[in-house]
Amino acid sequence: MSLTIIILAAGKGTRMCSDLPKVMHPVAGFPMVEYLLDVAHEMGTDDVRLVISNDISKHIEKAPLSKKYHYRPVIQKDLSGTANAVACAIAAAPLQDQVLILYADSPLIDAHVLQTMVTMRSNNSAMSVVNLGFHTETPHGYGRMITVDDYLIDVVEEKSATPAQKAINLCNSGIMLVDSNILKELLPRISNDNTAKEYYLTDIIKMANQAGYSCGYTIADEMEVMGVNSQHQLSEVNFIVQTRLRQKFMNEGVMMQDPHSVFLSKDTVIGRGAVIEPFVWIGTGVTIGSNCVIKAYSYIEGATIDADCTVGPFARIRPGTHMEEGSHIGNFVEVKNSQLASGVKASHLSYIGDAEIGQNSNIGAGTIFCNYDGAKKHRTKVGKQVFIGSNSAIVAPCTIADHALVAAGSVISKDIAEDEMAIARGRQSNLARKGMKSRKG
Repeated sequence: MSLTIIILAAGKGTRMCSDLPKVMHPVAGFPMVEYLLDVAHEMGTDDVRLVISNDISKHIEKAPLSKKYHYRPVIQKDLSGTANAVACAIAAAPLQDQVLILYADSPLIDAHVLQTMVTMRSNNSAMSVVNLGFHTETPHGYGRMITVDDYLIDVVEEKSATPAQKAINLCNSGIMLVDSNILKELLPRISNDNTAKEYYLTDIIKMANQAGYSCGYTIADEMEVMGVNSQHQLSEVNFIVQTRLRQKFMNEGVMMQDPHSVFLSKDTVIGRGAVIEPFVWIGTGVTIGSNCVIKAYSYIEGATIDADCTVGPFARIRPGTHMEEGSHIGNFVEVKNSQLASGVKASHLSYIGDAEIGQNSNIGAGTIFCNYDGAKKHRTKVGKQVFIGSNSAIVAPCTIADHALVAAGSVISKDIAEDEMAIARGRQSNLARKGMKSRKG
């Protein structure tokens, strides 16, 4: 069975109270809409259509979504309801046999649940529509699914529901699988004769039954179809995703003494035997090798940390950093866009930016790599087994060759050759205290 997937992502999301479009709000570091694009990819179809507004398209263009995923963007100019959004997607290109309609503000949906809908439709060729519902103890605000035996008769919005219908706890998720021919037949008949003056896709259920087509339904867990319409709901979804990520890594042998204080990203990779101490933030694009120790209150983003490394506590590892096996970054050290070879140590209060540091070199406390001249960034290259004394400043561009030594308190602005020692500071003078009143006694 061939499949078209339509992802509805054009809603304004006014209840988010944010200038950022709702579907671009991050869940574990990635926009909500990206979760749906992932699911669509898992479903194995090449026909994915993303319905967006002109405002949202500007934000999506800034994100690398089009480079990561294959989809057809469709602009919904008139935001007049879900049926109108689907109509825009249908007009973009010929449809496959079946059409699966998803919502970009429901990032927890799983491909296995959607595959159940596809299988149900495949096993029952007479069933023209399969809807996804869920049971809840708090149905207020949701459309109610009216069923008879295994068939879906109607979806009634809460505002139009009778007291008896409001007592139903089987609610509509909005996710729907429809035969493409039935969709093309019935969609133009949907009207906006309702209080909101919008074209609701759910009207197609009743219309299909009236036209003699059968509609079925399947049930998902309430959490899987949770939608995001407010910052509070966004935090709930983030909590669920973070819990899943923590459990995944602990199941794979990662130790977390206080998992609830560790924050991960959707693309985080952590090797077996790693230890993640409390209050660690791991942003996007991070790979942590096996048996690493990430100590408390460290912040890592866009970095690769090989096996047996130590980071922190109170360290910041910024994008472009690569720590090779066995290197060590200590407390209050910041590293940005730098390559640290195996055995490198920077244990205290230093900044390393745009640098390449060779094996077993030691960066003393308070050392600063001065990589920015006010207009351009410059790189520093430090060789193997170099010792840089405390409170030194390395002014880029600069090369410090193997086995060199920098005396503490130096400002280095020229290259240092192999086995040389550099001293760049004022000479100490000890003067007699003539004319000064002694503090003794």
